[in-house]
Amino acid sequence: MSMRHDVYLYVQMDEQVWRVNVSKLGDESQPRPEFELVSDNSNGELPIGMGCISVNSKLYMVGGQKEQQITKDDDDEDDDDSSSEVDYVPNLKSFVLNLDAHPSIRICQDLPSMNGPKFNPLVVSVNDKFYVLARRPICDYGKALDQPVFEVFDPAAVNGGSWKELPRPPWTDPAQFKLGGDYIYHHFVWGHKIVFCTRAGFYVFDTDMKKWDFTDEKLSPFPIISCASAEFDGFLIAMPWDRQQLVAYQLDSDSDATAKPCRVLDELRPVFNPPFARHEFQGFLTHLGDVDGGHRMCLLYAGYDYYSRWCARVANFRVSISCNDAGDRFPYAYLETLQHYDFEKFDNPARWIDSAFVIPCQIAFTWAASELYHSVDGQLFIYFIKL
Repeated sequence: MSMRHDVYLYVQMDEQVWRVNVSKLGDESQPRPEFELVSDNSNGELPIGMGCISVNSKLYMVGGQKEQQITKDDDDEDDDDSSSEVDYVPNLKSFVLNLDAHPSIRICQDLPSMNGPKFNPLVVSVNDKFYVLARRPICDYGKALDQPVFEVFDPAAVNGGSWKELPRPPWTDPAQFKLGGDYIYHHFVWGHKIVFCTRAGFYVFDTDMKKWDFTDEKLSPFPIISCASAEFDGFLIAMPWDRQQLVAYQLDSDSDATAKPCRVLDELRPVFNPPFARHEFQGFLTHLGDVDGGHRMCLLYAGYDYYSRWCARVANFRVSISCNDAGDRFPYAYLETLQHYDFEKFDNPARWIDSAFVIPCQIAFTWAASELYHSVDGQLFIYFIKL
């Protein structure tokens, strides 16, 4: 008896978490893996609007808010009805999802409370630390954000670590505000930097220097990314705003860092054919680990088909770096598996995916000499939350 890793793609939709075993995609010797429900918070027992992040094979949930019933005063002349109404209390606690035989979500004792509330936060992992950025709730967009807006937690810090306040984003400062700067439609990690794509341009936070920079969209060296992005070996692989395809951008590492379009990964064209309805699609790209001859990735591509049905395609592919005659490096993709799924069966009125990530699950198996399994190495996780 030995052990190997099965890798699951977890999908957070509204207040539910689903998963599918992407290790078994394309295995014709057994039934196709289907999405299974892992956690359901539709009853509102837990805070809503939490951000998710996977660290060391654990799923953490932070931020959000908790519903609270408030009974109206009987003497309230503005309302003849003395029934209760719903108010929302910020959640500062952290939760962890146990991925055992009976998955459950509990308060995480390993993480202290954050210093400030954050509803539907952006949660990003950089160098094993996770950064949490507050966003304005759609229902009360004009309300000023509570401080601190931006925090970081280092699990490896002495005595368990604590949440540290970071410099506030420029768009929260009236003196630096730019129209559209607080509308974040995507973000990605570039080395030790986090790039936030907004309508005003690109805000870049340097996690080493703890410093913000801004570049106007027309002058920016960054591509306008809509979704599905991951860095690999000096390249950013992502879906640009104007096409439903994966494009490789070469990242320069000098002081005048730029992201130059390299090539469209036409080898993955079957994943996007036929394309989903324009502006009604999402993409999530995650790492599966290194293998002989390249690096494996998983793409979740969701949207509305020609018949207005909500569906998704899950593809595993391998990326390798080649060189042309001039010695220029370029990535090449090899499509391994592609499966189509009907998402209409999910109880999700919004028909929207909040985040997606991969987590390895160690299972026992009987070793056979002809079988080879690869463990999952470093992972990169991308949040895309509907605005």
